[in-house]
Formats: sequence, C-alpha cells, structure tokens
Amino acid sequence: MKKLAYGIAIVALIATAFIFTQGFSPPPAGFTPKYMWTGARTILGSTSTTVHCTNFDAANGSTVDVEFVDFTSTTVGFNTLAIGAGGTGTITGSDGTLFYAEDSTVPLSDDLNQGSVRVSVQGSQKVICSAHVLDNTSSPPLFIHDLTTFNATGTKF
Repeated sequence: MKKLAYGIAIVALIATAFIFTQGFSPPPAGFTPKYMWTGARTILGSTSTTVHCTNFDAANGSTVDVEFVDFTSTTVGFNTLAIGAGGTGTITGSDGTLFYAEDSTVPLSDDLNQGSVRVSVQGSQKVICSAHVLDNTSSPPLFIHDLTTFNATGTKF
C-alpha cells in the first residue's frame, strides 16, 4: 500500500510538471504559476486577449508575470506588472489601449490564435485574475468572451 501511495504521489508530481512545461517557458525566478487559460486570441484590428488581476492583500504588493503562447507553444508575448496592496492591474496582448486604460499592453510578435495565457505571481499570493477575449475595434467593445480559468494544477475553477 505504501508503494502505491508513493507511486501516486510521483505521478501527480510528474503531471504537475508536465502541465507547466508544455507550451510555456519556465516562470521567472521566484514566481509561482497560479492561473492558466486556453482559447486566447489576439488578431490586430479584430480581437484582443486581456488579463485583469486584483491583489486582495491589504498590506503587501504582488508582481504578476503574464505569458501569451500560440498553438505551436511559441511565446508571442510576455510582461510583468507590479500590483500594489488592494490594487488591480490589466495586461492586454494588443498593439494599443482598448476599452479600459491598461496598465500594460504587450506587443505580440504575431497574431495569437488558439493560444493560451499563464499568470505567475511573486509576492502576496492573494491575487485573483480573469481573462477575456474582446472586440478591439469599438469602445465599448461589441463583445467580451470570458475564458475558463484553470488553477496551477490544471483543475478548472
């Protein structure tokens, strides 16, 4: 029975490592992967993927690292953003500011179609994020699509 428990633990560790190595670069030193989304899409003049993160820690700041990868597992953009205690930050994979005043726009090296996004966090882990694909041609956007959120182990929220 003990061997079975060890075997299950090893498989779980390998599966977790697999989830975070497939398609994404290793997170920066000191960052912990926290959220992932699939279905990201940024086509200049059409749609953009945007990530909103709020730090619910009343005393400590956080830094989030957002990485955009395409369907071939190629990183097409990434950026880090400091979010103060109780603050909210928005990072968009786009060529310019959209509906909201982004804290950071990530100029992607190519259109992002059938892509994924990962958020890793350093500092306070009391950060909640969401990701959306939205119309980048109108203000306000004509559509916003909420992407399904997965946690660090790939489990759907």
